[in-house]
Amino acid sequence: MPHVLKGIVKGLRPVIGTYTEGDRKGQEWFFLSLEIHDTKWGETYSCQLPADDPQYKEFVKLTGQKDDKGQEVRELVEGKDLKGHEVRVSIKRQTAGERNVKQRVFKANGDKNISMEEQAVPTVRSQITNIQDLGFPKDDDI
Repeated sequence: MPHVLKGIVKGLRPVIGTYTEGDRKGQEWFFLSLEIHDTKWGETYSCQLPADDPQYKEFVKLTGQKDDKGQEVRELVEGKDLKGHEVRVSIKRQTAGERNVKQRVFKANGDKNISMEEQAVPTVRSQITNIQDLGFPKDDDI
């Protein structure tokens, strides 16, 4: 039985990239990224709906335009923005890795932001399927 996650979607966006090494170097990859907040335990999960999932086309469409890297632009299908909705998803697999984030670097006295520094932080990515939109939560569910 798969793991099931139920929570509030805090953000979602189509993501596109290109493999930079390995057997698939130069090939593009796509997924729909969802940040799902579990209101019971207070955790937020980084979830990915892969482009080969049957539901992907329900949420993401090709625009017919190219970005500055020559990749076809993808955007959310109108009416399919789940931000703020409660969802239930099945987790197919999870992987651990790192992602780069920018963090503020402060002066010794802590007063001013002097720069942004990129750092690698550990992250768990959950590949999902079977997104069920449960609508906007009732106030007492949050």
